[in-house]
Order: sequence, then C-alpha cells, then structure tokens
Amino acid sequence: MSTIIYTIRPLIIQVLVGDIITIIIHVFFAWRIYLLSAKKLIVPSIICLLVLVQFVLALVWVIKLQQLKLIIDLPTTLNMATAATSTDMIGDAMVTISMIYYLRKNRTSFKQTKHIINTLVTYTVNTGLLTIIFTSTSLLLLTIRGSPNSLLFAPFFLIEFRLYACSFMSVLNSRTELKGERDNIILISSSNGLSHPRNNMWEV
Repeated sequence: MSTIIYTIRPLIIQVLVGDIITIIIHVFFAWRIYLLSAKKLIVPSIICLLVLVQFVLALVWVIKLQQLKLIIDLPTTLNMATAATSTDMIGDAMVTISMIYYLRKNRTSFKQTKHIINTLVTYTVNTGLLTIIFTSTSLLLLTIRGSPNSLLFAPFFLIEFRLYACSFMSVLNSRTELKGERDNIILISSSNGLSHPRNNMWEV
C-alpha cells in the first residue's frame, strides 16, 4: 500500500510546483499589461483574480490527492483538475490577447519602434499560443468521456507547467535583446535632434 501511495506523491509535487510557477508568471504578465495599458487596473485585476481562483482549485485538488488510498481512484479527483485547467486557459487567453492589443496600441510612426513592437508581438503569439494549445488539449482530454481513466491528459498537463517557465525565460531574453535596439533608437533620435516618443512600451 505504501508503494501505491508513493506513486501519487510526484503528481502532488508537480501540481504544487506547477501552480506556483503559473502564479508567478501570470502575475508578471499582469504587471506588464498594467504598464502597457497606462496603468489601468481592470485587465490586470481580472488576471490576478483568475490566478487566485486557480490556486484555490489546485490546492483543493492537492488535498484530495493526499486522501487517495489507491492510484486507480485518481479519476475521482479530476473534477478539480478540470476546473483549475479551465481557469488557467481563460487566464492564458486573456494575457495573450491583452498583450497583443496593448503592444499594437503603443505603435508609433518610427520604423525601428515598429520593428521592436512587432518582435514583441511575435514572442507573445508564439509563447501564448503554445501554452493555450497544451492547456486546451489537456482540458479536452479531461472532459472526454473515458479519457480521464486512461490518464491521456497527463503528458499535456505536466508539460504545460514547463511551457510557462519557457515562455517566462523567452520574455526575459527578448527584453535583454531588444533593450540594445531601444537604446540605439533613443541615441540616434537625440543625436538628430528628434524627440522620440517614450510611450508605455519602454517600461515593460
């Protein structure tokens, strides 16, 4: 019996660690959206609320997992996983759409600035779309009749957390890479006597 219980512990650890990663990254993107939107609180507040709901649902699922005596009883707890994944997918979609909207809204007439914004939009689409695909696939497999019993959702569910970490690192790397271009634009504009518009994009 102890061996059977032990096999569930890695899943519990994955859920806890994955949920913490999700919270950190969603809050980070909520902060970026807050800056891009000229410090408007509506969208970031909704994202943070979704993060809180997801955390509570994941915590309830972990408590239920700890109460399992047989691993074959795992499907009886997956209603919480479905709810948490649904909330996660809504949060992912909101982050991706909001980032694209506010980035495009901050476009200027400067060619170099357009290039930077287009690059940021591309990063956002690539990373956001990938996480949404895995989250929606996991959710679909959780809801299809008979699929939860086969644990087909598990690979997508577990990879999903790693994608969040990858998207976070991708954003940080893009900021470092584009910071040099931003500084060059400001330097060239200043040397030519031009006043380059410093919009909300420069703060993220």
